[in-house]
Amino acid sequence: MKKIKKNAARSMRYGSQFKCGLPKACRLNGWFYTLAGNPQKACDFWLQGIEAARSLGAAFEEGLICFEMGRCLQDIDHLESAKTIFETINATAELSRVDTQIALVGKGLHTIDHGAKPSGEFEYGNDNAGNGQGQAK
Repeated sequence: MKKIKKNAARSMRYGSQFKCGLPKACRLNGWFYTLAGNPQKACDFWLQGIEAARSLGAAFEEGLICFEMGRCLQDIDHLESAKTIFETINATAELSRVDTQIALVGKGLHTIDHGAKPSGEFEYGNDNAGNGQGQAK
């Protein structure tokens, strides 16, 4: 957990220096605070990340943040927002993950794996849709 906290803090320093990194830094910090048991602080970071992503026109990152919020908070509305964003940009791999998560949350299944990596850790350029958005590792 200390390593995660250190990396989350490092990502925020990077995000404050390079605005293009701020949405991802906020997403990672939200994930950290979810693991740390502080969902309110997690939401604060995620909302900051959504605002930063929108200001940069970074729809893919905005979708990842919405997905992470929906997954961690078990919130269908955030998952639906992620789905809409991913449909708009034709991010097929992520759409599949969102659909799976919506089904699980709809059944009332809690799906947070505290040992899992946050969403959005992708290898770019390997997707079958040819949109360059990537596949999950």
